[in-house]
Amino acid sequence: MTAPPRDGATLDSAIVIATSDPSEGIAAETTHIHRMYGTDVEYTRQLILHEQGRTYDVVCLLVGGREEKVYFDVSSFFTYRPPRNP
Repeated sequence: MTAPPRDGATLDSAIVIATSDPSEGIAAETTHIHRMYGTDVEYTRQLILHEQGRTYDVVCLLVGGREEKVYFDVSSFFTYRPPRNP
């Protein structure tokens, strides 16, 4: 069985951002989005998901009138800290 392509279309195929620097990570996400869709995109939402010990950034876009989601595995630079009990 082969691994799914890392095209960012689903959580299972999230694009892995391999840097420990948050600024570089965000720049890498932007570069991927522009390569996939061009620069004429509207960012509509952004979500952080924590699944199976990994952290994902889900970027929602409006591209040519349709909504697209791009999933990034940002575990290398985004550390999840659960809320503390008061």
